[in-house]
Amino acid sequence: LMVDDERSFVTVARDFLENQGHTVTGAFDGESAIALLSERSFDVVLTDLRMEPLDGMAVLDAVRESSADTPVIMLTGHGSKEEGVEALEKGAVAYLNKPYSFAELSLLITRSVGEVRTKRENRELRRQSAAGSSHPMIGSSRAMADLRGLIERVAGTDATALIRGESGTGQEVAARALHQASTTAD
Repeated sequence: LMVDDERSFVTVARDFLENQGHTVTGAFDGESAIALLSERSFDVVLTDLRMEPLDGMAVLDAVRESSADTPVIMLTGHGSKEEGVEALEKGAVAYLNKPYSFAELSLLITRSVGEVRTKRENRELRRQSAAGSSHPMIGSSRAMADLRGLIERVAGTDATALIRGESGTGQEVAARALHQASTTAD
């Protein structure tokens, strides 16, 4: 997502970045960007700092609320060192002053997206490892596959789970697998 109130800049940057293999959605103000963020997710957000009525910091805040992992790159032609520090403290991965090269921007996008994907993959691998390490659920029947799917769906929520069954059917194993797959396992 590229957010800048200079339409010509968004058009030129979009053309360059799309030629580099990126898919770019443009927004021409902070309000439009925040509306797009509520509708869908993006691999990276590039936003101008100074826009009216909602600036790049408001866009950054919206990204942090909707998708904390999404990298945000702040772009500005009139920024100060203090604004750059504030943006980085709020979670921006970079703060670029105009003029900068589009090649530099493309490299920064590629690196930022790669880092986020690596973090997500590592988190998923740790979760899978924890879920299967100490109390593996053994079996390949349709019922076991359904149970594993149910555990995966419930583990991603904050719901309270009730596990029932006859003595010796593995309620404790299912409970441990559910806990280990949950976001609160640590």
